[in-house]
Parts: sequence; structure tokens; C-alpha cells
Amino acid sequence: MSIATLLQWVQQYYIVPVFVVFLLIVVFTYLPSRKRTMEHDARIPFDDDR
Repeated sequence: MSIATLLQWVQQYYIVPVFVVFLLIVVFTYLPSRKRTMEHDARIPFDDDR
């Protein structure tokens, strides 16, 4: 596979790798083991008001 062929494929189907990265981010964010961290991070803006 040449560089030109790879670049042509990326130009035509760039949405596929972008969608895969998006899905990985969503899955990583909602893993049960990250629940406590995500809840703590979500409260940060409200902790300043106290």
C-alpha cells in the first residue's frame, strides 16, 4: 500500500477513524471503575461556591 493510496483512503473515509476515537472516549469515560473520579470531577465547579 503506497502513501498516496493511504492518503486517498483517509480523505474518503476519515469519518471512520474519527468515529472510532469518539467511541473509545465514550467507553473509557463511562467505565464503572471511573465512576468515582467522574463524579468528583463533575462537582469541581460547585465546590468553589462553598
